[in-house]
Amino acid sequence: MDRRDDRFIQNMNLNGPITRPQRGFTLLELMVVLVIIGIMVSFAVLQFGDEGEKQLQQEARRLGTLVSLVREEAILESRDYAIGFWQGGYSFYSLDENEEKWHEILDDPNLRPREIPEFMELLLELEGQLVIMEIQPPEKPQVFMLSSGEMSAFVLQLSIRGREGLPKEIRFDQLGRINHEEQTN
Repeated sequence: MDRRDDRFIQNMNLNGPITRPQRGFTLLELMVVLVIIGIMVSFAVLQFGDEGEKQLQQEARRLGTLVSLVREEAILESRDYAIGFWQGGYSFYSLDENEEKWHEILDDPNLRPREIPEFMELLLELEGQLVIMEIQPPEKPQVFMLSSGEMSAFVLQLSIRGREGLPKEIRFDQLGRINHEEQTN
């Protein structure tokens, strides 16, 4: 007997027809796996959505608090400050009156440059005009906080990139009053 005959005998069912060894998965097994994968993906999407919204709210609060802090420091120290926004975050600047040039603040732990998570995006509006932001921190800031207590009025929207939803909006007027709100459009 050759090898094919051995396999034939092994696969023979003494009570009925010849069966072949089972290969692959049944349709039911495949469907169960797809349902499990679908459930896991939906949990991941829901978790990201909640976490993304929390981080968005946290970043809006942080920025609002930092702007208020810098404005108060400008008044108390009789020194001019500014903020520069870029696509990936924002930096604070101080004016060197001797050089008459803005310098990015790098050594202060509260006013260090901040990067936002990659899934967030910033939109800056000054005097009703949308500002096109650079990829890196700008050489010249866009928002100014003067030692007199005045500042540039601006609107900043923080949103989750590529997601339909309500962005967080921060508005500062010329007197430094802040207004946090969700966009209602």
